[in-house]
Amino acid sequence: MHRKGANFGNLPVELVEAVIEMCQGDYLALALVSKLFNAIATRFIYRHLDMESPDTLIGVLKALAGNPLAAESVKLLSITMNTYIRFKPFYSLLEEAISGCFNVNVLRISSDQSEYGAILRKCTFPKLEAFQYLSIDDDAVKFMRRHPHITHLYFTRNPFSRTLEYPYRPVNLPQLTRLVSSSSAIPFLVPDSPVQHVNMIWDSADHRHIKETMRVLACRTTPLLTFATTLPYWSESFLHSIVDHLSGIQNLIITNLADDLSPDGAYGLFVNALIDVLPNFKQLERVKLAVGDETRPEPTLYTLCEDYLAAAKLGKACSTLGTCIFITGVVFSRHRWGIWLPDSDLPLIESWCHYFTFSKRNPLLALPSEVLERFRDDARNDTEYQLANYLLSSKNMLRRAARTV
Repeated sequence: MHRKGANFGNLPVELVEAVIEMCQGDYLALALVSKLFNAIATRFIYRHLDMESPDTLIGVLKALAGNPLAAESVKLLSITMNTYIRFKPFYSLLEEAISGCFNVNVLRISSDQSEYGAILRKCTFPKLEAFQYLSIDDDAVKFMRRHPHITHLYFTRNPFSRTLEYPYRPVNLPQLTRLVSSSSAIPFLVPDSPVQHVNMIWDSADHRHIKETMRVLACRTTPLLTFATTLPYWSESFLHSIVDHLSGIQNLIITNLADDLSPDGAYGLFVNALIDVLPNFKQLERVKLAVGDETRPEPTLYTLCEDYLAAAKLGKACSTLGTCIFITGVVFSRHRWGIWLPDSDLPLIESWCHYFTFSKRNPLLALPSEVLERFRDDARNDTEYQLANYLLSSKNMLRRAARTV
């Protein structure tokens, strides 16, 4: 016989929420159980709102405007729909609904309609941490000045459009750590911010303002850890600019939108240039070269071998480097014995092990047998164990062949 009052509804609300979240049930059905469960279900239903469907948009806005608990429950608010509704009552309803969402910590507005600027002009979110918008305009600038606690900032305008000059004094975001923006916005957003991770898209193909932009990134009290950039072509001069100004970064990511992906063309020359400058980086841990999803080539035995050789050369040039990712998306990692290996889950891995192990171009054959034996004994998976055995067998075959000659 249980004690009076010892039931699920008497548990602390936080504990009930934790149990319900683990169950991941039908929140709409849960809302019909009782007032307690209705309140808890409302928090889960409205916690993440993605307004992209015109069929549900009006209903969601009315619910937020008429139910304070629903509005208070919103943590992530995303508006990605380019609706063609342009009558004034709709935007009045939108403003009324959003103004009560004062617990929002992530706000994404990916619509190009200027009417959504009313949200930025009139609404304030005291707990806002991440903000995404298409471009920097008067509304966005004033909005950022009212929200100095932003830690993640994303401006996702189209790359390589004309360079913009921002007629604003730099905005002060003392807690900003991650930034995605155009190159011309860097002097406006970065100077007084402790940003550590930057993803920069160049406004123009000729890299105007490159010295000023890189100088701003370099002249900060907080060290930059990650630098990612999108380029219209493989630029060796830009690579040297990165070395000159950002030699202390830990992660380097370069995405290219060009079609020249040949190892013998501009891409191959860029990889060779990267090998040459890599010793200048002081603590680089990860390098990634990428292309657009539509142009990314599929890995083959040939590209796998070429990428492996490049990874080994990059690792030799920079002792702190631990991970390389090339345009096929294959991840190469440095083993604790100093041996570089591709992702063990790669479908081609078994064929590569057999093919490349017996290739004269394989730098692993130069390793002493004692190191390979330790590598085999320390293997983390079947692929590494098999590779070590292949290498040892290949060295024995070469040794016997040398004796015969």
